[in-house]
Amino acid sequence: MWVVRDGGRLLVTTAAGTAKVRRARRDPRGTVTPCDSRGRTRPEAPTHAVAVEVSEDPAVLRRTSELLRRKHPVGYRVISAVEAVADRLPRRGGRRDRPTGQVSLVLRLVGLAG
Repeated sequence: MWVVRDGGRLLVTTAAGTAKVRRARRDPRGTVTPCDSRGRTRPEAPTHAVAVEVSEDPAVLRRTSELLRRKHPVGYRVISAVEAVADRLPRRGGRRDRPTGQVSLVLRLVGLAG
């Protein structure tokens, strides 16, 4: 999952058919905890409540991609290319009716303006 800050919100890009997207559509409440690139958190790392919005808006998707390309110039392009190829491959054992493509998750800290 790729995360980038955009003012007072966090933007995340992820595949449209993932469990996290289905959960966010069902219940927009979530939490975030800072972690390293492997998802490991420190015991003292704070956890924050967030409101999650699933966005398919092309402007939000463009903004998310633009910021992620700046933050991770090589890695984001490589992973994006791999994901684009994987989206075209037949799925093995998975649900065939699952949405394809990317969405942005817009995360806002609960109780803060932004």
